[in-house]
Amino acid sequence: MRDWLRIHNEATIVDLHTHPTLKISLFKRNLTKRFRDGLKGFWPMSTRSGFQMLEQGGYDVTLSTVYMPEAGMLKDLPIIHLLRFLRPRSWQRTFGKKSYFEGAVWCMDEIEKQAKQYRGKRPVVVSRSPVELQTDLLNNAICVVHSIEGAHNLQGECGKIPGEITPDIETEILANLEYMAKRGVAYLGLSHFYQNYCSPAVFPYPDYALKLSKWRNLVQRWDENKGLTPLGEKVVLRARELGMLIDVTHCTQMARKQVYDMCQSGIIASHVGCHSINPSTYNLEDWEITTIANKGGVIGVIPMTYWLLGYGKGLGLDAMSQTIRHIISVGGNECVGIGTDLDGLTDPIDEITDASCLSQLTRRLCAETFARGTRYTDETIRKILGGNALRVLTEQWSV
Repeated sequence: MRDWLRIHNEATIVDLHTHPTLKISLFKRNLTKRFRDGLKGFWPMSTRSGFQMLEQGGYDVTLSTVYMPEAGMLKDLPIIHLLRFLRPRSWQRTFGKKSYFEGAVWCMDEIEKQAKQYRGKRPVVVSRSPVELQTDLLNNAICVVHSIEGAHNLQGECGKIPGEITPDIETEILANLEYMAKRGVAYLGLSHFYQNYCSPAVFPYPDYALKLSKWRNLVQRWDENKGLTPLGEKVVLRARELGMLIDVTHCTQMARKQVYDMCQSGIIASHVGCHSINPSTYNLEDWEITTIANKGGVIGVIPMTYWLLGYGKGLGLDAMSQTIRHIISVGGNECVGIGTDLDGLTDPIDEITDASCLSQLTRRLCAETFARGTRYTDETIRKILGGNALRVLTEQWSV
């Protein structure tokens, strides 16, 4: 019988996509303390990636992804307006900032402060470069690395629907991009839920969110035939010059292809599934898996059955296993990783309700067999859990 717990503890665990700063912004959560962990299903008030949970889950690196909610959400999901009256301070922190960029910087400031306050068995530190990351790992720290989801976070004006890209807007976005690179942001996700000045997005809402929308035909407002804007192309090239990785998650397929054509390295998909299993435009087609693998990138599998299978809730390790197996069969075992999206207002699988439960994935991978014996070697499992992601961070991210 395989000692799965030993394998988990020996692995360098890297989660390519978590959202602790969103819970700081929305609810002023203290990540040094536990709050409503272990809850199953979609529950926005939960905190699933607090520092204690990271430590209990054996985490070594978490990509703390900053996302300032876009103005379109206020229009499409009127229930969010309840926050204005029930939690006015949360509303002000999240939607009352003068600019998306200002809010993103505030989120990074806050998680850095809380990291210094944590008093666990292992320290939590913010690693701002590959060199710092490697040093911090040697010191047995839990490393928080900044990342950004959506180029709208580079905008200096909140709530404005992208229109004509003026020279002032271009100058501002490129300047804010440079600030983020110097601040230690490892990757830039070009899209999230809505079109921004750089990139369009695929339709983002799962079925349970659509029930909260006032628009019956909400999906018709997303044009997924668009690609990067001219400014988006400049941002991609400049980000790579600055050493940042590019995350193609949430981008349209045309925009993703443009990134593949422009970048010879530094491409990731931080939290996705496979198109051949669930034919959603959100998920990567096989040729994309091959492309990212050939360019030395990494693909994070999201523990959410809606995106992995297109249906179902509850238990989901089967879906994760199937997706991991498919990525390896197409792109090899050097390109697959984990991107949980915990605390991103998602519905995680019941086996991984928060970061402390991640070892259940290791347990499952160790148990898989086929006709010739165990499906994965210990080394392959360690690569899935973080080895591949760590390689990309240390070799393709630079400051």
